[in-house]
Amino acid sequence: MPKTSSRTVAPVDVTVSAPAEPEADLGLPRLPYVPWIAAAVVGSAAVVLLGWVLVGALVAAAWLSATHLAPAVVLDTVGQGWLAVHGSRVTLGGTTIGVTPLGLSALLAVAMGVVGRGAVQQYGEDARRSAGAVVLVASVCTGSYAVAAWLVASLVGAPRQAVAVFVGGLVIAGVGSAVGAARAARLDLVGGLPRWTRALLPGIAAGLVGLTLASVITLGIAVGAHHRQIGALHGGLAPDAAGSALLVVAYAAYLPNLLLWAGSYALGAGLTVGSGTLLTPSVSVSGLVPALPIAGALPAVPPAFGWLFLASGPVAGIAAAVACSGRLRRLGLPARPGRWAAVAGAAGLVSGAVWALGSWLARGDLGTVRLVGLGPRFPELLLAVLPVAGVAALGGTAFAWWVARRPASEDTTAPFGLADAGDQATPSPFGLA
Repeated sequence: MPKTSSRTVAPVDVTVSAPAEPEADLGLPRLPYVPWIAAAVVGSAAVVLLGWVLVGALVAAAWLSATHLAPAVVLDTVGQGWLAVHGSRVTLGGTTIGVTPLGLSALLAVAMGVVGRGAVQQYGEDARRSAGAVVLVASVCTGSYAVAAWLVASLVGAPRQAVAVFVGGLVIAGVGSAVGAARAARLDLVGGLPRWTRALLPGIAAGLVGLTLASVITLGIAVGAHHRQIGALHGGLAPDAAGSALLVVAYAAYLPNLLLWAGSYALGAGLTVGSGTLLTPSVSVSGLVPALPIAGALPAVPPAFGWLFLASGPVAGIAAAVACSGRLRRLGLPARPGRWAAVAGAAGLVSGAVWALGSWLARGDLGTVRLVGLGPRFPELLLAVLPVAGVAALGGTAFAWWVARRPASEDTTAPFGLADAGDQATPSPFGLA
């Protein structure tokens, strides 16, 4: 006869976290015994020092090929270069320079983003998605950097330069630390706003990317078409190996400026290179230009295909419209042409405004007589960026009309047959599963 036996099954605890539950932490390691205020203040001061190190390294490398210069002159050059990074007019070699190297300024802004992120890390869990914590951290970082930069500028420069550095420090540290702190805290900037506002950021980003690509293409064409002139000017300087390397670094420091200048040219507003020099896709009036190799890229006559550059603004507007419409479609909002046009047009308008602001910051002087007002033309550029918003609004209208006319059974794809993540089972109009 079979023998029966009983067995007790141990209970098993299964814990399943709901999607709405907050994550355990911000995913950032904390340093013990370091208050967030200390991290913000010390980090901001370290970025001020970083700016000195960057400029000092460049000047020291140049000094190797000009060792006859006195150390006092070299130190003054380092100080003036650091002031220039923050937007101050400086004097180098007897020449007044008022063109800010936006590449180095952007690098310091990125460093301040790291500081803002670290300060939020030290703030702890209370900073999660807290707008107040982000504003507080960014304010401390910005104030610390601006005050430290002003103190240093007061020691190495004139009072007006110290004021300019203070303002520049507010911009550099404010933008960098705010972005870094917001990303670290995972702050949802449009959480309490209508759903359609979530389509603005992708549209703005797409518009700026479109303008940047147009600028890269324009600058590349200019350099490629005039490489002989650039080579001749470079040979006239006859730099050694160290000098050539410094020229490359200088080009990198001013690369954002060059791209913004090229963008103004492509948009049709054109640019001026001192008094008597005007360059647009249809007009080339040459005058006195800087004796720099990159100046060889300036066209002596308008290009035969110059009208093609004018497509830069509309293409950027189309990019903004595609991004906005795709986002609105994924949000499940009804395809109302008026609303979609307004959202896409607003994204294009902000893209153009941001580009115009950057172009204004890229302007400056080389000297005080002839080479003044270098860079994009204003107010012409303010009008040239309007097609970005106009075409974006038209594109938003077209995409809304396209989505609205599709049968409900087929309305599972975004414009151009791009299927949403949850609709992979339904083929797109072009047969893409």
